[in-house]
Amino acid sequence: MSFALVALPVIAASAGGGSGALTFEVRTIDFGSSAVSFHSQYTSTETATTVEVTMPADLLFDFDKADIRPTAQPALHELAVLLNEKARGEVTVTGHTDGVGDPAYNQRLSERRSEAVKTWLVSHEGIGSLAMTTSGAGARQPVAPNKRPDGSDDPDGRQLNRRVTVVFCK
Repeated sequence: MSFALVALPVIAASAGGGSGALTFEVRTIDFGSSAVSFHSQYTSTETATTVEVTMPADLLFDFDKADIRPTAQPALHELAVLLNEKARGEVTVTGHTDGVGDPAYNQRLSERRSEAVKTWLVSHEGIGSLAMTTSGAGARQPVAPNKRPDGSDDPDGRQLNRRVTVVFCK
């Protein structure tokens, strides 16, 4: 059984009749046997044979960097626990970028980021016994548009595209 904590926006009316302040209410949602579960700071999709974990690059790295942020360590530890519990066979770590910037630069950045995740898992969590490969997809596999239909920048879409995915058989 999996659960998610979701922050839902709630607008509270002010006593003077003016517009209210935007606050967030946290609720837990039970997904039961759903294939998608939401963890502390990443998402995982699980099928009968594989697991794919998606970690936002903004969680893992500072802008335009490939050094693991100290604040990312709890999420990476949680990933390591999942790998130790379920991974059977090869683990593939792939870095992804948004569509802004030089494609060759984005390719190198995505490769450096996937290697940084692998290195952190091996050096901090002892995951060296698992066969892990790394690769970079640059901006070639977006999960959201980098631009809006009118051609303007879509920062929310670009943020979703900046990620590291970890795929393994269970």
